[in-house]
Amino acid sequence: MPYKIPHSDNISRSDIQPHADLTGADLSHADLRYADLSYADLRYADLSYADLRYADLSHTDLSHTNLCAADLFDAYFYNADLSNANLFDANLRNNDLSNTDLTNASFLEADLRNADITRADLRNASLMTADLTNADFFKTDLTNAELTGATLSDVYVSDRQLVEAQFGYTIPHDDDISPHDVISQSDLSKANLSEAKLMGVDLTDANLHTTKLTSANLSEGDLSYTDLSNADLSEAELCHTDLTEADLSEANLSGADLHYATLSRADLSNAALTNANLFNATLSEADLSCADLSGADVQDALMRTAKLDGIKLNGELTDIQAVTSSLSALGAIVTSDE
Repeated sequence: MPYKIPHSDNISRSDIQPHADLTGADLSHADLRYADLSYADLRYADLSYADLRYADLSHTDLSHTNLCAADLFDAYFYNADLSNANLFDANLRNNDLSNTDLTNASFLEADLRNADITRADLRNASLMTADLTNADFFKTDLTNAELTGATLSDVYVSDRQLVEAQFGYTIPHDDDISPHDVISQSDLSKANLSEAKLMGVDLTDANLHTTKLTSANLSEGDLSYTDLSNADLSEAELCHTDLTEADLSEANLSGADLHYATLSRADLSNAALTNANLFNATLSEADLSCADLSGADVQDALMRTAKLDGIKLNGELTDIQAVTSSLSALGAIVTSDE
């Protein structure tokens, strides 16, 4: 396959071969699809934005290499050295990273869905906000690996491994809950997470029924599809948080900061939203029936096709036209489905 190397006159297509010495090479934005670079030396090379889909990088030395935003879909890294590599925003879906040295590597915001990371060494690596859905960490060393904000849905990983990893969360009022417990699909019903610092947390599809989250900071987190029914979220920080299709029925959100939050198709029926900040929040198709929005800031809140029957705005307003008119007067963007 003809390779393209746009930023280096010193490297020709013939240099792209197994055992090649490409130390410090500028291969940024290069098209190296299907390349065989097994056993090559790519230490300190710049492969940012490179296309390495389906490439063979097994046994390759990529330590200290810049792979920022590289497309590495289905690449083969078996037994490679990626220590201290920068893989920010890289696409590593379907990768074979088994038996690799990933110590001190940065996978910030990287896509590692369906990756095979078995028996790898991830000590001191940063996987903050990485998507690890369906990744396999069998016998992988996660000692001091940073997993704050990482998506861990359907991940093959043991509790012991998670205990050894690092989560930058603070849970001051529940000794039975550890930071590694606060992950997607977890059961945290009835837990006391009040005043917890959980910025950027992934709690998708988790059970937080009746959980106490007063004054907790969940800003920029992902709580989509989460059961928060009857939960106490009063005074909680939820700005820029994804609550798509979350169950917030009968939840207490009084005084909560939900500006720029996404609540599309969320169930907020009978929820208390008194004095809540809903500035620029998205509530399209949300169920707000019988919710109490007294004193809430709804300026520029998007409520198109939301269910608004029976909501309270400083008093019972059962007439849907009156509700729509009042919300519009408060600055909300309303189109009722009634």
